[in-house]
Amino acid sequence: MAPIVTLLVAVIGLLNLGLATLRERVRELSLRRAVGATRMRVFGLVLTSTLLLSGFTMLFSIGIAYPVVRWWLPSFVDPTSPLQTPGFPWQAALYGMVAAFAAGAVGGLVPAIAAARVDVMRVLRE
Repeated sequence: MAPIVTLLVAVIGLLNLGLATLRERVRELSLRRAVGATRMRVFGLVLTSTLLLSGFTMLFSIGIAYPVVRWWLPSFVDPTSPLQTPGFPWQAALYGMVAAFAAGAVGGLVPAIAAARVDVMRVLRE
């Protein structure tokens, strides 16, 4: 249950970030549409930026977690102890990558649709 709630929070965060970014970029996207960009190209641009954001976040997270599990965590285990330190959970990292990509796709969908539907004439009049 906790992973589902965490993914839902991530999707809502990406959705919020995407809509805030859209408000900031509405003039730029309208200008792109005015000079010939199609709705699908604007849609793809916004969705790709959200996917890249979630991908970089995922890589950053794995880049932090790996050294912690590999080198820092063993320093807490006594060498004479029968306990063994765990290895890095590559399967969990792979599931995390898939989840980050899915959260980025779902969270970026609404801002991408909204960006594709921006009224070019109204924005350019302002």
